[in-house]
Amino acid sequence: MVAPDNEYIDPPPDLDFGDVAGLHAVKQELREEIIRPFTDPQFDELSLSYI
Repeated sequence: MVAPDNEYIDPPPDLDFGDVAGLHAVKQELREEIIRPFTDPQFDELSLSYI
């Protein structure tokens, strides 16, 4: 639930891909294309852009 000023009233749920059944290929592509560029230090070291 979101308050009018965009602050959370309830904390966001503690979920990850393990909580979602199936769609293994989709989850893998999300990890590689969306999450990894933000979490892998190689992208910073090589000055690679993720956008």
